[in-house]
Amino acid sequence: MKKILTVLAILVLINIFVWFIYLPHNENKLGDELVLYKNLRQELVSSKLLTFEDIYRMRDKLGDIEKRLRSQKDFSKLITYIFEQSMSANVDIKDVNYNFEEKKELKISKLTLQLNTEGSYNNLRRFIYKIETGTHLFQVENVKITRGLQNVTAYITLTSYLKAEQQ
Repeated sequence: MKKILTVLAILVLINIFVWFIYLPHNENKLGDELVLYKNLRQELVSSKLLTFEDIYRMRDKLGDIEKRLRSQKDFSKLITYIFEQSMSANVDIKDVNYNFEEKKELKISKLTLQLNTEGSYNNLRRFIYKIETGTHLFQVENVKITRGLQNVTAYITLTSYLKAEQQ
């Protein structure tokens, strides 16, 4: 009987320790952590840093961009697309130079195209607009225009990114 009373007394002491010493102490820690979290969140909002909503919106935008990215095997389709747009804008492409720059850590390649084009000024504007707003993701990096006798010559630098080949 003494053993049972001793065990019960020890259990009561452990219970008192947990309820009156351990839990209130950890509850204060949790309260402090919550205050720190609220202060940090308020600081982020007041400093105009990204919120969770901003991050989700950016993720959706990046998803749209990723859908427009072509793979390296689609290079010929991109060139065909550029020539189709030049024909519809009545612009002559005289020369095309290109190079790839591998971005291994991102698993993409940066494609830089240099176009030597000729046409009227308005047709060149229409061509550049079609390339920028078309179905393929191109960025017009540089345009250098020189005036000729009847037409305008434009040297256009385009950049696009291509997904790496799946292996």
